[in-house]
Parts: sequence; C-alpha cells; structure tokens
Amino acid sequence: MLGQIPPSNSLPQQGNTDLNKDTEDGEVCLALERTRAPSLAELDSNSSFSSLEEEETQADLAHQWPPAARGTRFPSANPTSTLRRMTAAFVCVFAPERRVARLVDELSCDKRSTFGSLVQDFLEKQRQEMEASKHSSAVELLQGMRRFLSQAKSLLLEAGEIEPPIETLVPENEKDLALEKALFGCVLKPLKVQLQQALVSLHTKDGSLQKITDSLLANQEGALERLAVRVSVLDVRGMDRAKAKLTLMQRSHSPIDKVLLLLQVCKSIYKAMGTQPDQDVGSEDFLPALSYVLIQCNIPQLLLETEYMMELLEPSWLTGEGKGELASKINTYRLCLKPTFVRLTDPISRRHFYATV
Repeated sequence: MLGQIPPSNSLPQQGNTDLNKDTEDGEVCLALERTRAPSLAELDSNSSFSSLEEEETQADLAHQWPPAARGTRFPSANPTSTLRRMTAAFVCVFAPERRVARLVDELSCDKRSTFGSLVQDFLEKQRQEMEASKHSSAVELLQGMRRFLSQAKSLLLEAGEIEPPIETLVPENEKDLALEKALFGCVLKPLKVQLQQALVSLHTKDGSLQKITDSLLANQEGALERLAVRVSVLDVRGMDRAKAKLTLMQRSHSPIDKVLLLLQVCKSIYKAMGTQPDQDVGSEDFLPALSYVLIQCNIPQLLLETEYMMELLEPSWLTGEGKGELASKINTYRLCLKPTFVRLTDPISRRHFYATV
C-alpha cells in the first residue's frame, strides 16, 4: 500500500454481517479485515479488482497448512487455497483478459525476449535509482514510469512476441485495457514496496504529507459550516463505507483498481446529495460535499494515491479520448474527476471548489 494509516485513523470495528447486509445498487461494502476480493456480481463497476485478487492468492500460498503426519487420511494442502488456484487456472482459460496478463507476465520474465529484457532492465534500474534517492519529486518518478509503460505497450504490439497474438484473444476495443492491466502487473507490482517507500520519503521531505495531515486534523470540527456544504451528505454508515473504499485503494498496485474505488465513492456522494426531495442539486455542490467526506475520513495518504492515479493511468482515459468500457466509465465522471483529484490533495482550499477540467 502507498503509506500506512495511523492507528488512530483506523476503521471502526464492525462485524462481517453488518458490513454485508446493507447493499447499494448491488455494491457490497469492502471491509479491510476481509481477505476475499469482491466478485464481479458485487461491484457496481462491473470489474473485479485483479490486483487485490493476486495479493490474496499469494497470501493463500504463504499460509498453507503444515504437512500432514505420515499415515494421515487428510491431504497436506489447504483445500481453500487449492480451490482458489484451480479456479484461477480455470478463469485464465475462459477469461481472455486474464490469459493476456499471464502471457505478458511470463514474457516479462524471459530475458531472451526483447520485451522481457526491456522490463527486467527497467526494474533493476528503478530499484537502484529509488534506493539511491535520485528522484527530485514524486511526479518525476511516476512520469518516468508512465513513459516506460507506454513504450513497453508499443513494443508488445509491434514485436509480435505474444503467442497466440493478442488480436486472437480479446476484441480490438478491449486490447488497450488488457495490455495496461498486464503491464501494471509485471512492472508496477514488483516495485510496489520500494515505490511506496520512495513516494512517502519524497512527500515527507517536501513537507506536503505533514501539511495535509495537519490540515485534515485542524478542520475536523465544524467542517460542514466551514466548507459551506448546502446538500445532504453521507450518513455514518455511508461514511464508514466510503472510508473503507478509500483505504482499500492503498492495497492495490493498479491505478485502474484505485480509480474504480474512487469513482464508487463519488457515486455514493452524488446519491447522498440527491436524497432530499425538492432539493436542487448542482455539480458545484459536489466538491464541498467531497471535501467534507475527505476531512471526516482523515486519510492523508490519499495525496500519494492521487498522484499515483493521475500520473500512471493511460493519459487518453483522463482526457475523454480513450476507448472501451473503463475509458467510458471514467469519461462519465471526467468533469468531476480532475477537481476531485485536486480536492484529494487539498481538501480545505475553497479556491478549487469550482475547478473544471
């Protein structure tokens, strides 16, 4: 995750039953203490959080049952993790996007291939540079990674090293998204821990992390009046669910998973704004309501998450030029997404309330 949350800001303890029983348009609240990633049916975004599923598969492997004693009737493998591995293998066969990710990951580990050599050299260089603290800012570090992701994607499309060809696995309008997800897995995932440490270090040195931490704490009291919130806001349960989703963003290495969680929070805020009959709700009321939610959730690390999404997502998706389901979903919220990013990094400043893309 990109930064740990102080113990004082941890989520209130809730039972799994309480978290699961209140659904909103088919969404299921994501609780941090639960290890199961949300299924396709549970997500309003119609997209599973692949990076979280990978993380939990690795957790399964790390917590195998001990070897059975000689003569026992029972197998030594954990049946739950075995079933998950079998399910993952089955999904790879029948889910083309997962198969693309598997093929790209295998190719990235093969230094005999042009793509594999490029990826491994880049990973080694980045580890050395982050260890030596050679980057002057978080934006510089992340923009360099985005340039490499675009370069690697072009190479994958031109070199013809994926077998079978990606054109035979996914439709044309899904090809870009499939490759982006695959590249996040083989480039960002191996660097996750060091990247987290580098971003925290850079924002600590420039004072921005401490600044937003102090600002959030100082504005807890009287936030509704200070921000001039004129609409209905999330209730206690809704605030807990929003905080759970914002916190869950930190577990993923994928900027796609992060932005989907953010968009779900935006949707819940919009829905709360319109709960009062005969109340005229405009887009200009959204940012104060969002600011209120961010202050109450009190997660300074969203500063890091915001830069991560802004700099590592495919640029065309943020400008409304992208194609495919995800680009369409982002474009639906595009007019509020950029000022939302501003709000995440500066939730108090009123000068940004009416920012536009």
